[in-house]
Amino acid sequence: MDIPPVSHETEIRIDALDNEPAWASALELKGFTAFAPVPGQPPADDTTVRIMADKKALYVFFQAWDSEPQRIHTGLGRRDTRFDDDWVGLYLDTAGTAQRAYMFMVNPHGIQVDGTRVAGTDSDNSSWDTQWYSRGRMTDRGYQVELSIPWRSVRHPAHCQQIGLILFRNQARTAEMSSYPELDTDMQGVLVQEALYQGIGDLPRNAGLDLIPSLTFGWTDSGPPEDRWSYQGLSPGITLRYAPDAALTLLGTVNPDFSQVESDASQVDVNRRYALYYEEKRPFFLEGQEWFEHQLGEVVYTRSMVAPRYGARATLEKEGWSVAAIHTLDATPSSSVSEGEGWTEDDLEGYQALETVARVRRAMGDDSYLGLIFSDRTILGTDLANRLGGLDGWLRLSDRTSISGGALGSWTSFSQDDARSDAKGKLSLEYNSTRLYLNAEAKYIGPDFRAENGFMNWADAMGGEAWLRWASYPDKAALKKINVIPANTDIYWYTDGRLRQLSYSPSFNMTFSNAVSSGGGFSLSGEDYDGTWLRYQKPWMWLYGTPTKWLNIWAFAKTGTSPYYDDDPAWTGWVNYASGEITLQPVSQISVSLSGTMEDFREEAFGDGVYRATVGRCKLETFASRYLWARWILDWNTVDILGDDPDRSSNWQLESLLAWERAPNKAIYLGGLMVLDDPVEWQIFAKVSWLMTL
Repeated sequence: MDIPPVSHETEIRIDALDNEPAWASALELKGFTAFAPVPGQPPADDTTVRIMADKKALYVFFQAWDSEPQRIHTGLGRRDTRFDDDWVGLYLDTAGTAQRAYMFMVNPHGIQVDGTRVAGTDSDNSSWDTQWYSRGRMTDRGYQVELSIPWRSVRHPAHCQQIGLILFRNQARTAEMSSYPELDTDMQGVLVQEALYQGIGDLPRNAGLDLIPSLTFGWTDSGPPEDRWSYQGLSPGITLRYAPDAALTLLGTVNPDFSQVESDASQVDVNRRYALYYEEKRPFFLEGQEWFEHQLGEVVYTRSMVAPRYGARATLEKEGWSVAAIHTLDATPSSSVSEGEGWTEDDLEGYQALETVARVRRAMGDDSYLGLIFSDRTILGTDLANRLGGLDGWLRLSDRTSISGGALGSWTSFSQDDARSDAKGKLSLEYNSTRLYLNAEAKYIGPDFRAENGFMNWADAMGGEAWLRWASYPDKAALKKINVIPANTDIYWYTDGRLRQLSYSPSFNMTFSNAVSSGGGFSLSGEDYDGTWLRYQKPWMWLYGTPTKWLNIWAFAKTGTSPYYDDDPAWTGWVNYASGEITLQPVSQISVSLSGTMEDFREEAFGDGVYRATVGRCKLETFASRYLWARWILDWNTVDILGDDPDRSSNWQLESLLAWERAPNKAIYLGGLMVLDDPVEWQIFAKVSWLMTL
């Protein structure tokens, strides 16, 4: 089936109206089928999609009918945030090989979400950003969305022979997701089910130079920040993106501003066995991040690259091959996250690090692939170095069954006389159907295995895990789906044969017709910690949903026995834990959210307290338009140490930001931050960046 071309005389205006004559001859698709929460059913409301293309862009028009338009969930918001709204969208596979697709989603206000999906993974990666155009409008019969995706904004073959498409729609008030073509939940993988269409033929190559200059200003209560090259707080930076052909993209940045538009939310950092994990939010590291995904875990954790002086990236996709590489010079490298002996802050203080990662994937057909990875982290001026390499892959055995896994080897130098090598491996078998899901895997992690560019906090373990889920679809108006997980268990030994960890955690969850999901379970666990066997158990429950168009809720709570790691020897006490978030958007232009976590640890259920920790965030966002918005954030973090030697620490932080974001890399920010402590700490900052195509 062909995608009709747009005549050269026709100009398509992206305004959520299909009044140009060219839309009358566009390819029309209808007949969506629901795949969640109940698969294979006709959706509650119809969707019609029209598609056409020219040498500049792909054009898509969605007509989303709705029998209750007053209940449509939508609002203004920042890019890549409106997942809980009604929306329509598509996967676009420009090569038609089902190995990698670009994801584009738009809510009824025209707010964009974009990302990627890669074969062999079970989720989207919304970190990728590009420049495209969309508009949305509400009608008395639903809503309409029009979008255009410039071919220059996506990587594509020079001759676009065929493209793969999957169209989808989300209805927030019922949690119903539907697609065209129908997504068969008895089949593993999404991209392999794409519909193929005749491509547009020869396309202009993406050759050209994108220049992204930026200028930032920062000042703190102690003077200008010192993490970048600057003069009196003014710091210029420049990023260049060069695409010599359709397959290759090169990206380089000097003196980059790697600050985040929004600071990390506080986490409870008391009585933790492993390091806390923080999500990457910096644009330079987000681009192409999906290619570094690995079957053995997070081999590349870019938050460990704290303050690069410069950075370079390269991505190549051609004839079934994909190659991605990243290299930075980091002025303040972070310490190890792996348990056991590692690099501490004292080891790294005052030194810079060269960090390099290269990844290669080869498509094997039918959604399968084979991959290689290499990682190097060298601390300049010291003997500290870590190198890692290995392979991984995903193989489809049948529509319902796959096998995946890989092997990594690492070499770590602590000094001239102390260098250690070790390995990590995993083999996983997965079966997935509409009602039954089964996963069984075996793992090995050597005691001296290290991934200093990644986030792998386990070492010295061998064993396996098993996970079994049974799904049922009650024929009830209020209850749509029930998942029962009777088996979620793991057992691990140290590599010398001693038992390390054992757990069994049955659970269940339910999806209701009002888009609310709830579930719970019970965990029975035991683990060895420094020679002490800790046995504990706790029930837990959670709730998530958008019960009304202006309210979103999420809550999690657990109670029961839990380890206390901070003593020698460790022991088991009683923990009460609750975490949640409420977001209110009474009108499209205003959003208020309140989130927090409370953790209370006692010697026993009603015994003496050991500590109590609370963290929270209150966030207010106001939107004058799709591009102009302001935000205020109040964070707090309080820890009370109880008992015979009580102590209290408390921290409050107020953050404000005024922003104009026209598109990725086209933005102006003005903001400030104040830490309400004794003494008070503060900082102000401003930034302007602009994308220029030469």
